[in-house]
Amino acid sequence: MKDGAALAKINLDAAKYCESKSAFFHSLNLLQRGLEYLNTEDKWLENFELSMEMTESLAKMEFVVGSFDACKVTIKEILLRANSTKTKVKVVSTKVETHSTKMIGS
Repeated sequence: MKDGAALAKINLDAAKYCESKSAFFHSLNLLQRGLEYLNTEDKWLENFELSMEMTESLAKMEFVVGSFDACKVTIKEILLRANSTKTKVKVVSTKVETHSTKMIGS
């Protein structure tokens, strides 16, 4: 694992810990920063699993903190990159929740 990927993994682990403690904004921040360590077009080739896990977690945290527009953008990226139906179904479920929550809040 290269240095950037190693740092991204540390951020992912810290983000999961923050999520478990209901520190959702901290988790979101850690995921955003962690993805910056992988922020090259090659991240999806060199670190697909890590990139996907971090991006899925990012979408979840964006949803939880109410950043619905950002969540929609993240979901689009996941759907573009997803290589399995299981991943796509999970993300579409989050997308439906996002739309439902926005409609209820309106």
